[in-house]
Amino acid sequence: MIKQKKITSLFFAISLTACSSQFQGAQWDSGIPSTQESPIEEEILPIGQDGTPIQADPIDHSFESLVETFFAINRTLVRLAHDFSYTWQGCSSIALVSGGYDSDSKCGNAFFQPLFEKQMNYYFFQCVERASLQAKLSIPKKIFINHYGSYNDRAARGTNRLSLHAYARALDIVNFNLLDETGRITRISTNVRNYRGTTKIFYDEFRQCWKEKMPASCTPNQTEYKGSIGIPQSPLGGNNLHNDHIHLSYALCGG
Repeated sequence: MIKQKKITSLFFAISLTACSSQFQGAQWDSGIPSTQESPIEEEILPIGQDGTPIQADPIDHSFESLVETFFAINRTLVRLAHDFSYTWQGCSSIALVSGGYDSDSKCGNAFFQPLFEKQMNYYFFQCVERASLQAKLSIPKKIFINHYGSYNDRAARGTNRLSLHAYARALDIVNFNLLDETGRITRISTNVRNYRGTTKIFYDEFRQCWKEKMPASCTPNQTEYKGSIGIPQSPLGGNNLHNDHIHLSYALCGG
C-alpha cells in the first residue's frame, strides 16, 4: 500500500469527500433492491448432457476461499436477446466492488455476460489498484461504480452493428468512488471536463491496464480490441460520444 497523502488543493479532476454513515449505508448495504435492467425472458437453468436442468447455485462461492471478494455474482443464467448472462449483485455487503445506475450512492444490479464477468472479477480491481498507484492515491479498500448500465439491446451509436451492450459485455462507467482504509472517498470522474491532473493519470493508466488484459486473439482492426472507448484526448483514443463515461468492455474477439 502507499501512504495516504494530505491533499491541499482541489482539482476539477478529483473530488474528495469524507465517508458519511449515510454514504456507506447506501452504497454497501445489501438491503437496497435493484431497479435496473430487466431481462427480456425468464430466468433459466443450464441444461446438462442428459437433457436435465443443472441446479446452478444462485450464490457465487468462487471467491469465498479468498480474503477478498470482488464482484458478487448470481450465476443462475438469464436469457437475454443475443446471449446468456449472470447478474452482478451491486448491493452485496461482502463484495469489494459495488455499483449503481447513474448514482454515487444508490446501488443496484446489472447483467454481465459470463466471459465479461470473468474478466471483471479477475482484472477490474487490479487495474484500479495500478491506476491508483500511478496517480499516487491510496489503494482502495472498496470501490463503488457509478455507471450507465451494462445490458441494452441496441446497435452501437452511428453504426448498424450490435453494441457490446446488446451482449451484456460492456459497462459504462461514470465515476470510480474509491474508499480507502481511513474511510475517505476519492471520486474519479470519467468526464472530459475533468481530464486533468490526478484524474488524467488515473484514467489513462486504468484504460491501459485493461487493454493489456485483453486476450491475444484481440488484435488491431478488430472491434473494441482495446477493451474500452473513452475520450479522444486519451492516448488510447475514443470519440466525443464517450465524453461523459468510459465504455469498458470485453470484445467478441476475446471469445
